[in-house]
Amino acid sequence: STYQKIEVYESDHFGKVFLLDDCLQLTERDAPHYNEMLAHVPVMEYLASNAGIDEQLDILVVGGGDGYVVSELLKYPNVGSIDHVDLDGDVISVSKDHFPWAKSVWDNAKVNLVVGDGSQFVKEQVEKNKNYHVIIQDASDPFWIRYDGSVVILPSHVLYEEEHFQRIHRLLEAKNGVLMYQAETYNIPSNLKEIAKWRKVLKSIGFGRVRYGTIAISTYPTGQIGFF
Repeated sequence: STYQKIEVYESDHFGKVFLLDDCLQLTERDAPHYNEMLAHVPVMEYLASNAGIDEQLDILVVGGGDGYVVSELLKYPNVGSIDHVDLDGDVISVSKDHFPWAKSVWDNAKVNLVVGDGSQFVKEQVEKNKNYHVIIQDASDPFWIRYDGSVVILPSHVLYEEEHFQRIHRLLEAKNGVLMYQAETYNIPSNLKEIAKWRKVLKSIGFGRVRYGTIAISTYPTGQIGFF
């Protein structure tokens, strides 16, 4: 595509395997482990923390062009709208062609698909005084670690900067909302430094409860991936 190399392979054990710029994004076999956590944990956390509130949920999904997270969110009858913004329309097209959950997910009337820059979209929603109950950021890695230990900053790094999280907080605070985002594996020392920094930033911005969670997923580096 304009932004990255997109590849889909067929494997004996994992089914179809989806890669962006040579980095594995998901496999059919273990995609539910990652995506169900990313979708259901923040919604359930919101519902548990705001018991008694009877209103349709407005949700923003940044990234996740494979459509799996959005397909899981649509299982909730009290989800009223989902704004889904992803930078690369070709990722969406390839996902429609190869993965069953993505074939019609964006045809649902509750879903507003925006192909564009997630950081810019968040900024625009702040300017419009938009509010969300839940924001899920399913972004690709903000950096790579070379074998020599050096760090390569990637385009998605903008989605992990303090200013971006400040804007997300503004979109959530009116509704006592919940943010959940992909936050790397703690088993790599350089990642652990970033995880600690992100936690400090989120606390300083004003998020009341900041927790790091983790799941086991065999096809990701170190067999683990984390979330805030």
